[in-house]
Amino acid sequence: MGMGNRGPDFWLIRAIQRKDLAGAEAALRAGASPRACDENMRFALTVAAGAGGGEGEALVRRLLEAGANPEDRGPEGARALHWAAISGGGGAARALLEAGADPNAKSAMELTPLMTAALAGRPEAMAALAEFGGRLEEWRGGKETALHIAAREGQAGAARELARLGARVDLPDRQLGSTPLMLAASRGSLECARALLEAGADPRARSPEGACAEDLARRGGHGECAGWLRSERERRDLAAGVELPGDAAARGPRGGI
Repeated sequence: MGMGNRGPDFWLIRAIQRKDLAGAEAALRAGASPRACDENMRFALTVAAGAGGGEGEALVRRLLEAGANPEDRGPEGARALHWAAISGGGGAARALLEAGADPNAKSAMELTPLMTAALAGRPEAMAALAEFGGRLEEWRGGKETALHIAAREGQAGAARELARLGARVDLPDRQLGSTPLMLAASRGSLECARALLEAGADPRARSPEGACAEDLARRGGHGECAGWLRSERERRDLAAGVELPGDAAARGPRGGI
């Protein structure tokens, strides 16, 4: 690759943007800094982490080998690990974590890498983040966790993975006392509600104001979600031997006349 009139740092960034490992290697050999930045002041490692796929992982590993710092922060306060989580780069995330990246580092918006993965609906990196100490129930702004974020955004895959990793599915948030299921129901996300119920969420749980997930779905105009939650709640009540409204009237008075 000819460098032309531009410096090797420029060509390193260009190669990474194109997922061109050979081009990145040539730029590094020509003297490019592994801490070069793009026009948005994002470090080369951050750009590579956001590339996703096997090419992104290979670029991340090469830059780390060349001396890139996994803890460098971009203009949004995000590190390369945040971008790996957003892009679904499980391999890139693991490489960064092995190099010492902090799994609980927060961006300027107080998002951890797990939270960014939940927000983007990319569960691929979550297992690696948890394995390296990513806290499943870290609080964003003291109000919500990654699972609350996934539920609020209707990200069923992310919610399912967080529950599988051990996040408590009935943990109320610290803003309105809403469980993840309540948040999914209020947005009418039937798929996310299904994922949470399959993970053990309680459809009978109530918020401090006395509303259950079904109530919140109905208030939001999500009739299909509300109806399904009602059937699930009644099914569980029957399994637990709880008498449903109307059962006593249908059965008639106890004892003889």
